[in-house]
Amino acid sequence: MKKILLTAGLLVLLGSFCFAQENKQILSQETFFRFEKGLKTNRVEEFSNLLAGKVFISHIEGINGYFSRSQAFYILKDFFAIYQPSNPKFEKINTSATFPYASGKMQYNLKSSKETAQFYISLKFEEDTWYISQITIN
Repeated sequence: MKKILLTAGLLVLLGSFCFAQENKQILSQETFFRFEKGLKTNRVEEFSNLLAGKVFISHIEGINGYFSRSQAFYILKDFFAIYQPSNPKFEKINTSATFPYASGKMQYNLKSSKETAQFYISLKFEEDTWYISQITIN
């Protein structure tokens, strides 16, 4: 009887762990898609509440470093105003890692010409929420 109870208890714990991991993966995917929606609509507001307290940003204008959430918001808002992203599409999404990441390509308009850039974002988990900890656009 003890073996049955012990086995049942282990199965419940394992099931809870698997559910928690699956839930974290779903939440990280939602974060990626909110970022993608922000690129599609050219609105940082779509994902700004998911920026980490410190965000590493690197982009084609030469910005490269760690910024507070509010600084990151304005840096990205200014960038989107100039480069106007269009047709963003994730090519790779990894939600199973300790620090999930995604990468893709987008087009942007610059001085009446269409250019292509790659983007990369990674997440970190804090207080039951995935936050964007890195954004690279080059």
